[in-house]
Amino acid sequence: MIKLLPEDVWSKIAAGEVVERPGSVVKELVENSIDVGAKRIRVSLWDGGKARIIVEDDGGGIPFDDLPLAIERHATSKLSTTEDLNSIITLGYRGEAIASIASVSKLEIRSCPEGEAGGLIRVNEGRLIEHVKTTCPKGARVQVDDLFCNIPARKKFLKASLSELRRCSSVLRDYALAWPGISFGLSHENKTLYTTDGNGNRKRALSQIWGNSPESLTVHVTSGNLSLECWYQPFPLRGRNEISAFVNGRAVNDPIIRAAVSNAGNELSGNWALFITLNPSLIDVNVHPAKAEIRFRYTGEVFDSIKKASEILSGNPAKIAFFNTPKYDGNSKAPEVKPKPEDRSSLNFSINSPNLFSRAASSFDTESFTANESSEKSWNFNEDDLADKGNVKQNINEPEVKFISQLSSGYLVFETPESVIIMDPHAAHERIMFEKIMVESAQVKTQTLISPEALQPTIAVQVQELESELCSVGFSFSDENGLCVTGIPFALGNVSSPLAILRATIAVWSDNGNERKLDEQLTARWSEIACKSSVKLTSRLHQSEALELWRKLHLCKQPFSCPHGRPTVLKLEYSELAKHFGR
Repeated sequence: MIKLLPEDVWSKIAAGEVVERPGSVVKELVENSIDVGAKRIRVSLWDGGKARIIVEDDGGGIPFDDLPLAIERHATSKLSTTEDLNSIITLGYRGEAIASIASVSKLEIRSCPEGEAGGLIRVNEGRLIEHVKTTCPKGARVQVDDLFCNIPARKKFLKASLSELRRCSSVLRDYALAWPGISFGLSHENKTLYTTDGNGNRKRALSQIWGNSPESLTVHVTSGNLSLECWYQPFPLRGRNEISAFVNGRAVNDPIIRAAVSNAGNELSGNWALFITLNPSLIDVNVHPAKAEIRFRYTGEVFDSIKKASEILSGNPAKIAFFNTPKYDGNSKAPEVKPKPEDRSSLNFSINSPNLFSRAASSFDTESFTANESSEKSWNFNEDDLADKGNVKQNINEPEVKFISQLSSGYLVFETPESVIIMDPHAAHERIMFEKIMVESAQVKTQTLISPEALQPTIAVQVQELESELCSVGFSFSDENGLCVTGIPFALGNVSSPLAILRATIAVWSDNGNERKLDEQLTARWSEIACKSSVKLTSRLHQSEALELWRKLHLCKQPFSCPHGRPTVLKLEYSELAKHFGR
């Protein structure tokens, strides 16, 4: 028999479509604040938003007489007719958000439009408790307590407070990027996590959220009816992207956009912020209960615009200079991007670094390596750090070697009494750094940083959530003057920047569906950083550096291939050469 559901049942079902977790509440309330013209929005959370959420703004507010309507379903000031659905310009429009929140929590709204008396309304699980006039600042203050207090099944599936805090932070971060003219702030348990100044400068807003290292890049592209403003910050971790996408100021999670960014390739891994602007009539935003998905009338324009942006950014992103381009019409020549000069400080196998590779043996016979008089021989190794000494001594039992030259292609040429050996310096350095990590990561040791590095909001919340796990593998942190990383795993001290190592390690805990053991995952991620930090094939090496590279390679357990399986050297025996030339 079919029967009508009671109101308390269907209201909770409907609320569950809009309000999934504390982050959903923050999203809906922040969107309302933006729609009413707020220039300052502050979000305060307790227990990750599970216990309390407060959103305050300085916008237009809600008139006293309209407060009871604000908690009614399908009551809104943003739509009037069906024609309005064809061109929605506000972030909210259904009139469901506050009603849904009120039905699954204890809700209080204080509101005061400019020039009018303030009002207060209290609602408990959808039931109106109080509606009175009161004194309050211009704007609105919405407080949500005990979320899902009447739906225990939904409440028990909420994550730990720091996990929910991270989701709320992500929501606010996205809108801070999309609306740089609004000052946003987030606090947790009365502690400020971050604020933006709202001066309208997108680059500054990005720096406050992403940080300044490495520098962000931007391009502007047009494709048909669509205009794209693309910002990109490279990651050291290949194949991983963090994508924030916005359409007419609305944060969206769209498969077309994700596919287009993925199509950019592994060389453009990093933070992406994509701001798409087009006529509202060319999109349908009314396709998802939480308004997280939209439909484009011309999906090809979306894909093409992101593809054009990635082509402008292509190459070695870590060496691209920052530029601002005029709107790119798809016909004019893309702006030329010149790489910065080679940074010789990246040659991490410097002969003055005694801790470059701990498996080196002090008993190594330096006299077996001959070179010109200018060649350095100030090797310094620690016998106590030697791992599997027998294998190492067997590997380093090499004949006298001379460095001949570096070819224009970048390969190094060495000579021994029996052969000519050609080396790929990048593959060789990768092998050295990989085995260094393998050996030293077996024991948890922390290398203290000379200067602690402050953590930007995008990573600080993740660190708070995973702090014990990160400390267990060698990181250390301080919270005296804002959250900072003060130490990193010892094996990675000369490999890359602390923030790059931290991002890669956090990614191990963020990935799902990987059945490998945690230590294996960490080693794999850290080895990717070693690859990024290794000397490039195009880097010009001094004679002493080439000999140092030869020396460290032959101390490795598996010196003949890089971690990815590519060969490190090619050996040409003189006997084979003589046979080839008929001598």
